Amino acid sequence: LPSSVLLELADRAKKSRATATTVCLKRWSPDYVTAFDVLKSGRLGMPSVLRFTSCETAVREPGTTSGVLCDFGYDRLDQLLRLADSRPRRVFARRFIDDGATTEHGIWMTVEFEGGCCAHLDLQTRSNLSYRTGWMIEGSKGAFRSERIHTVTADGEIVDEPVVRPKISADAYIDELLKL
Repeated sequence: LPSSVLLELADRAKKSRATATTVCLKRWSPDYVTAFDVLKSGRLGMPSVLRFTSCETAVREPGTTSGVLCDFGYDRLDQLLRLADSRPRRVFARRFIDDGATTEHGIWMTVEFEGGCCAHLDLQTRSNLSYRTGWMIEGSKGAFRSERIHTVTADGEIVDEPVVRPKISADAYIDELLKL
């Protein structure tokens, strides 16, 4: 958004004693764009399982919010719904909250979709083991993980090949938002 629009929003929020939030979807993050491109190519067949895990060992200061639920709500949920391309049928989620119940530090979620796909998401900011998988996809014809496609030939051989990230500019998404 142009800086003049942002300044106007900030001024309105100050005058009304409200909070203004700006959300920028991460539809162009490299792991998501690559996963989306591979899935839409049809090489994996129908998706059956979508997974995303991000666990950090960083400990936040007491009383500060970690932003895990914001990251999930604005970014990963948007990505998940686009990858599944189906309506959620059943959802189970569990938030990880401090003993004092003031600061969340994670969410674990399973979603079953109408098309038969199931998704598992695990986002944590206080894990004992720091790791990040990015998007992983299991399909009827193959699997995708860490920028690699795994498929099985007719005679049972597993083929593991690298995926080239698609060339995409974030400007296209920003242009779409500005048209609204």
